[in-house]
Amino acid sequence: MELCLERHAASRGATRIMLETGRRNTAALALYHRAGYLPCPSYVAGRDARVNRAMTKLLDSSSR
Repeated sequence: MELCLERHAASRGATRIMLETGRRNTAALALYHRAGYLPCPSYVAGRDARVNRAMTKLLDSSSR
């Protein structure tokens, strides 16, 4: 599943997307996982890992 935002970012030269959601937002976590996002360390200093979940995905170069 490729999201419109991913195509837009890739067309502008982005090589990856990072996002963050709350750990209780299971619907968003499941959607991002199905779309190929993987857990990663928080990219915002001071975020509480007990509350927030950061995820990242490398963008396909063919989308650019």
